[in-house]
Amino acid sequence: MRMPISLDKYRAKLVIRILYSLPAQEAGKYIERTVLLLKRKNLATDTIKSFIDKIISQLESVRQMTTDTFKWQNIAMAILVLTELRQQLNK
Repeated sequence: MRMPISLDKYRAKLVIRILYSLPAQEAGKYIERTVLLLKRKNLATDTIKSFIDKIISQLESVRQMTTDTFKWQNIAMAILVLTELRQQLNK
């Protein structure tokens, strides 16, 4: 029997995917699929918003520490997509 993955573990895996996406647009696609999956699982909107906020916070922390242009671009793309998705959830 397969155990459900916790949101914390799922978020950690998503952050790693974002950092190593090639090209940066792939990071946006991973994020959009993830949020769609969470909606299909009928998670509360507030839970999804919190999930997004935590990812943004993690990415901003990593962005401050990285000098890798590739990762920096991925983080910037991801934060843009996450911010847009969060705004859509507010409507």
